[in-house]
Amino acid sequence: VVFRHLTEVGPVAYVYSGPGARKLVMIVDVIDQNRALVDGPCTQVRRQAMPFKCTQLPDFIIKFPHSADINTKRAATRRTKKIEARESKAKMTDFDRYEVMKGLLGILFLSLCPPPLAISLFQNKQTFKKYIYLFVSFAYFPTGLFGS
Repeated sequence: VVFRHLTEVGPVAYVYSGPGARKLVMIVDVIDQNRALVDGPCTQVRRQAMPFKCTQLPDFIIKFPHSADINTKRAATRRTKKIEARESKAKMTDFDRYEVMKGLLGILFLSLCPPPLAISLFQNKQTFKKYIYLFVSFAYFPTGLFGS
């Protein structure tokens, strides 16, 4: 196994389990090969010893000044966006899931229809709504509303 991140004083760590889960901390000091002294003043994590098993090391290392602006750097990472997407998906209601499904079916319809038709549909909203309605109803009832 090749380690990409070596633990040192200064990197930011993401805590994924334990008392400060889903928060950012700063490694202040390395205690031994299994634990580090961490502190998270911006994320309300008190200074404590934390095992390396509970943390992940992102790609950025910062110095200790207070103007490091680490929360905005973290918000731009793919891991944070994935976590936020997972949390927002868990909070969705039935109606939200229905709206997402309708939007995806509309995108599917536009990807399957020929380009001149797609351009003409975007120019006229009533025609676009009618075609989307027909496509969605066909997606749910491929043999018609009453079967055949």
